[in-house]
Amino acid sequence: MDGNGRYLEFKPAKDMEPFVPPEAFLGRRMHDVLPKGVADSGLAAVKAAIETGEAQTIVYELPMGDGPHRYEARVVPLDADDVLIIVRDLTEIPLHTSPVNASKYSLSQRELSVLASVALGLTDKQIAYKLGISPDTVRKHV
Repeated sequence: MDGNGRYLEFKPAKDMEPFVPPEAFLGRRMHDVLPKGVADSGLAAVKAAIETGEAQTIVYELPMGDGPHRYEARVVPLDADDVLIIVRDLTEIPLHTSPVNASKYSLSQRELSVLASVALGLTDKQIAYKLGISPDTVRKHV
């Protein structure tokens, strides 16, 4: 996604249905596709990630065919203009999860860094060198 909230690419998760089909949002902006409140939060997270260089997280709800679904989006800066957004469906995870249990559902900063590097097209060895970890550790996070 670019810094203006325009969808550039989409890699679907095997077990997650997108809000609308990819052909309905690729090349378009968040505000053209998502409800206004969700798009406002999403664009703010995109801009904050680019400005600070740090990953941002938002949680939001979307109406789906089987009822409302709750999602978490991690917005990871890739460069000065683009971000990687990793979306998870939290609908089946209890709202009142204890902090100890919640950690098993979240991605670490290292995992986010590895995923962002993969999105940039770096090899396992390049990622390992960049992050100061072994290639085996990189493969574990991918």
